[in-house]
Amino acid sequence: MLEIIEDKNLFKRLFAARFKEVLRKYPDFYEFMMNLLISGTAYVVGGFVRDSINNKQSRDLDMIVSLSHTDLNNLLKESDLTFSINRMLGIKIDLGGFEVDIWSIDNNWAFRDSVVKRNEDYILDNISDGCFYNYDGLVVNVHSNNFRSNHYNDFVREKKLNIIQKSKYYKVKNPTIEANLLRAIYLNTFYGVDIAPNCMSYLDKVISQIGDNYDVQDRLNIYLNKYDKYKKVLSIEDVMDTVRLIKYIHANREAKKQLNFGFGQLMED
Repeated sequence: MLEIIEDKNLFKRLFAARFKEVLRKYPDFYEFMMNLLISGTAYVVGGFVRDSINNKQSRDLDMIVSLSHTDLNNLLKESDLTFSINRMLGIKIDLGGFEVDIWSIDNNWAFRDSVVKRNEDYILDNISDGCFYNYDGLVVNVHSNNFRSNHYNDFVREKKLNIIQKSKYYKVKNPTIEANLLRAIYLNTFYGVDIAPNCMSYLDKVISQIGDNYDVQDRLNIYLNKYDKYKKVLSIEDVMDTVRLIKYIHANREAKKQLNFGFGQLMED
């Protein structure tokens, strides 16, 4: 299982060493970051932060920056980095074997759609609260090394996947429903964590939403093939077995009472 972040000073040292290693390994990215930090602030979120405390190799790095998208784009154009911009204005930097995904804070979906209120005095909390799952709720200010990890710690301590924000509007506005469904199934399978009722209800609605527009198996198979990490653990048959179980839980009133026991125990019962 994953490690809880308890010793704050130890974690700061581990993260700083890992981030500095990325900067050392990729000089063009180092130069870009130094220029970025002159006029803005950068926050690393999610997996790279989580890998730092768990001593796992990172394949990529996700970052939110305080610059506007225009200023960020101009800064990248002045660098020697190879990058692309997707339709939602997320920027992917290709460092050759390692990728960096960067968002202007204004274009991060949680702030852009006002599903999380933004307050510069509590920006670390705001960014952490804007993460969808508690598993991903980690953020570090790369300049000050200050961080937030309470949501991630809850995931590890309780062994339960949950959606951080409870409002229906927040869930509806998240644009990556297929990826969210596969991520939940992967985490349940790989770590054996339970699925909180709030999260289970969301997954049931997502399955129905996908089914309204596509063949569910075909659609999820397309997304499964995009994630090598998931494919190493899950087959499309595994995914569909869990999809059917989620639908069963919500169709069966007695099963609903056992939501907090997770998929595995429910099947044994």
